[in-house]
This record gives sequence, structure tokens and C-alpha cells, in this order.
Amino acid sequence: MRRFAPYLIAVPMLCACQMESVPTSLGRSAAQDLPSDPVTAVVGSSFQSTITDYARYWPGTDGIGINDAGDITAQITPPLGPAFNRAALVRAGTLQFIDIGTLGGASSRPSAISNTQGIVGTADLLGNQATAFIWHQATGMRDLGSLGGTSSLAYDANARDEVVGISENSAGDFRAFLWTATSGMLDLGTLGGSTATAEGINARGVVVGSSRLADGRLHAFLWTRSSGMIDLIPEASYAVAHDVSDEGVVVGETNGGAGHQFVAFRWTARDRLQRLGTLGGSNSRAWAVNNAGAIVGESDTRAGGHNAFFWTQAIGMKSLGALFSAASSAAFDINQRNEIAGWSQSQNPEVLRTVVKWTLTPAR
Repeated sequence: MRRFAPYLIAVPMLCACQMESVPTSLGRSAAQDLPSDPVTAVVGSSFQSTITDYARYWPGTDGIGINDAGDITAQITPPLGPAFNRAALVRAGTLQFIDIGTLGGASSRPSAISNTQGIVGTADLLGNQATAFIWHQATGMRDLGSLGGTSSLAYDANARDEVVGISENSAGDFRAFLWTATSGMLDLGTLGGSTATAEGINARGVVVGSSRLADGRLHAFLWTRSSGMIDLIPEASYAVAHDVSDEGVVVGETNGGAGHQFVAFRWTARDRLQRLGTLGGSNSRAWAVNNAGAIVGESDTRAGGHNAFFWTQAIGMKSLGALFSAASSAAFDINQRNEIAGWSQSQNPEVLRTVVKWTLTPAR
């Protein structure tokens, strides 16, 4: 299960050390029940959304990924200072933020959490060189290396610990990779340009991401071991794929026509490209999709705000709301139970954004 990490290839924006075997707790010393006063709202006419604040005691946090058990991986800024971001695990049903450490440097940043509680992302080595990692509590944080360059970043992993991401090669180009424990890091190639990024992988080992074409345009790709890398939307002027479900549904963003720099899309081999629109504003981006086809992401709103969204074929795109009044929000991942991880932020500059979980249930 996935989500967000910093880009090494520019895309448009919306408005050798082992860690300790026992992670450090950044929350309270013992696991506690979730708050008893969540915010509820109706999403369309079909779902009720319950918004739970996971980080009221730890402001400055992003909910990055959620697995099917409800475990969340988050990026937090502990009291060390704003330069020291750390990847954390929040087990289902608790408020305990567990710092999963680094590879010897100051910071680590998560991208996704799998159904075997494997967390992937990027961590600093001594000297603050960034490298891709995979973490399990039993084995700690493992450096995945690179394609011959100095830096790498892992974006996603499945339950078999197949990891995808981006790595610098010996020529200084950033390339999409697939990593396994038996084969190491494999360069997935490009669509004709010099750079590519792999962002999502499903249980079947299908990989999606984006690649530069020979003319410099950025296009979404789908990769399998049998077909290699194919251009998902050849007609697009711009497209990036962020996630793929086990059913083969791909989501991301593409050029959106008049008044839209980019909009969220859904793609399947049968239906091809479907643009999902926005919440009334200029741009939108789809970050994740579950096996039922429910999609989450973020969108500009008609009122000039920025909200997390939930989309299905039946109800279209609906705002998930935010934890605070007049606030912004974004949704980065969704599991098979329609539990969604992301963040919410007040317009008050003194209130930092916080990890939230939306739980969607059928409306009564």
C-alpha cells in the first residue's frame, strides 16, 4: 500500500548502519485507544466519513500510507528540529508513533507500508546521502543500494517485498527500479528519454510510474516482466501514474484541457483513459486505488481551497472534508476496508498539519 514521497523528477505541484532492533516510541509510552471524539461527515449520499486525528500531540505530520490491517506509516518532525524528519509506524488502534530510525544519518522519509508491515522510503546515511530502504521490525532497516549512482528512493512495496522506486545510475541519470532480495536492483528502462520513476507495484508484480520521452515529455508507463515498459497514454501531453490495483486499475494525473493544468485519471485495459475531474477547482491528482476501484487523492476546490477526495464510479468525486473548519487536506492511500490515510491542516499558520485517517462506512 502506498503513498507519497518527494520527487526526484520534477512534476507540477498543487496550490551502512543498522538501526536499533527495538524502535523508539515518539508518542506516549504505551499504546492507547484512539480519540473518542472524531469528526463525521457524509460523503455523497452513499458513505459516512469518520475523520480521526492521529497526531494531536504530534503536529507537523503527514499520513503517508495505510495497509489492510489499518497500520499507518507517517512522516513526522520530532523535537529534534525541523531538519530531522523521521519515518514512523502507527499500529492500528493506537496513538503510538514508533520511530523506525535511519541508516546512520539524521532523517528518514516513508513512502508506503505493505500488508506484511514492510515500510519503504528513503533514509540518510552517515554524511546525509539519501538511499532507498525497506524496514521490518524483525530485521530493522535495510539499505537497498543504487543502480551505480549516489542516491535512491523507494516508493512502494508489495507483500512479497518487491520494491519499486528511483535511483541514480553511474551516468548520473535517475531511473526506475524494481528490487528483490534475490536479484537486487533492476533498471526498468525508459520510454526513450534518460529518466524514469517507478511509483506503484501490485501483488502480481505489475509496476507503474512515469518516464521522459525522447522529446522530453513526461508520460505514464506500465511495466511487466513479459511486456517491459509501455506508454500508458500515448496521446497525452503529460501523464504520471501513481498506483495500480491488483485488478489492473491505474491512477494518476494527466493533462486536463482548458482551465486545468492536470487532472486525476483512471485507466484500465478495457476502458482506457477516464479523466475524473476536480472538486470545482483547477487541478486534481489521484494517489491511490484499492481493489474495489475506490480512488483517493487531492483536488483544488471551487472556493479556492484544497481537499482530499474519494471517488467511485457510482458517486463520482466527493470531498472527504478536513479535521478543522476552513482547512485543507490530502488523501494519499486507501486500503480494502475504505480506511484512508492523509493529512489535514488549518488555515491558522500556528497550527501545523496532522496525520488523519478517514474511515468510510455505508451511510445510514
